[in-house]
Amino acid sequence: MVSDVYYPFPGGITEHVHHLSFFLQKRGHNVVILTGNHKNGKNIGLNSVKVIRVGRGILVPVNRSFYSLPVSFNITSKIKEVLFRESWDIVHVHGTLSPTLPLFTLLQSPYVNFMTFHPTHGHSLGFEIFKPLLKRAFDKIEGKIAVSRSAMKSIKRHFDGEFRIIPNGVDTVRFGPHVAPFKGLKRPGEKIVLFVGRLEPRKGVGTLIKAFSIVSRKIKNVKLVIVGDAPLRKYFEVRARGLNINFLGKVRATDIPAIYRTADVFVAPATGKESFGIVLIEAMASMVPVVASDIEGYREILGNDGILVPPGNEKALAEALINLLKNPEISARLALQGRKKVVEHFSWEIVTNLVEDYYFEVLKNAQKVLH
Repeated sequence: MVSDVYYPFPGGITEHVHHLSFFLQKRGHNVVILTGNHKNGKNIGLNSVKVIRVGRGILVPVNRSFYSLPVSFNITSKIKEVLFRESWDIVHVHGTLSPTLPLFTLLQSPYVNFMTFHPTHGHSLGFEIFKPLLKRAFDKIEGKIAVSRSAMKSIKRHFDGEFRIIPNGVDTVRFGPHVAPFKGLKRPGEKIVLFVGRLEPRKGVGTLIKAFSIVSRKIKNVKLVIVGDAPLRKYFEVRARGLNINFLGKVRATDIPAIYRTADVFVAPATGKESFGIVLIEAMASMVPVVASDIEGYREILGNDGILVPPGNEKALAEALINLLKNPEISARLALQGRKKVVEHFSWEIVTNLVEDYYFEVLKNAQKVLH
């Protein structure tokens, strides 16, 4: 597995790479994760496969978010060293066609290559400028995967081909109604609205704070809990003064399932550029009703099993939150529907089956070509 980002850097790619690797390893596969160095990179808080780190991760603004990019003067030689340290059957790259690890690994890999395209984005000038180089890497991908139709459409704007849509997954044992709520987070009679994610503009935290000020005037004894961190955290804390908002910052991975189970409503108010939303299926697995922005990636996951609102509209977001907080029967119905959908379509056992079957299918076809 190859990815620029991995624990402790948060996000959907990190979660996908970790859990896919872990579940493949449980099936007897020898899996190694090649990624960049991050601060406190060894303390990931979860059982892990072997991790090899190269370069030094630096934060760069990308797609209205922040991305950790591994850099090093000799990063290509380090990648080559890992590639040829053992004889691999498959190299599976994650992210998109960009420096550093995804691009440089594909250009050097002599193996059967897979790539999972994760992001949703618009037309990319960079893709067009560097298309000859990127096309060389793209043509070396035998197994092309996208986590959603939204992610597939994004990459197909520039590089056409046959893609297999295989979604992100969630551990339905780690996240579920059997998990005990997080102690000390919720007072008796209190309602909790939960947000989990990086505190950056595209995640819609500013809109959420405005919406929660409306909710607070309509409903008594309600609290907004925000899990996640970023350089903008202090800015959002200032904006939230006077409201019952608890910024938890970074929390231990082992505590996340219990925090979900403490919530009455989960909210994902992203403004766009979201190809999937792993936090959505974590909340659904935990049997927590979801309110999310009506953007393509979220709409594809939620369908009628949550409430969708126009992105950036604090009034509509507040109305949806109030509706669920005041109507426990609606909340209970959506919670049950969400759990059922996740178990049937997004458990890591199901997703790993799909990926593993695709591996064997592509490997078999590659052997036919060689012979």
